[in-house]
Amino acid sequence: MGGSGKSTIAARLCRRHEAMNLGVQRAVIVGPLDEFRVRQKLSDRYGGMQPVVDELNRGGIEFKHQLKNVIEMVEEAGKPLLLVLDDFEQNIPAENVADGSLSLAAGAYGTLEALCFAFGESAAASRLIVTCRYFKKETLPPNRF
Repeated sequence: MGGSGKSTIAARLCRRHEAMNLGVQRAVIVGPLDEFRVRQKLSDRYGGMQPVVDELNRGGIEFKHQLKNVIEMVEEAGKPLLLVLDDFEQNIPAENVADGSLSLAAGAYGTLEALCFAFGESAAASRLIVTCRYFKKETLPPNRF
């Protein structure tokens, strides 16, 4: 349900994580999720780290592996990523909400799949937080969260 405090709880979790892990870089994407928005947000957040920007713009490598490499780079630099995907229900088409399937839009699914892979490969301080009105485990990509 909207207005029940999901974003407020996410903000509190972020502050707690940032207090426990100095150097954490918070990046927030509200609403629609796609590869371009993730690349842009990470480039904005880590623009001062040229190797990160270069990795995000490198061709010939799957996005999920680019993300994994970026997370490793920022971890090594002492600037772990705290990525928040807020209002994530915007990635579920209205007809999929109405019929109860809750299937994600294809672009959002693929991007979330890449993020789950990259964060799943990292055992360090980088974290992913998702706020959403709906939850149906079988509609999500494989993950260890």
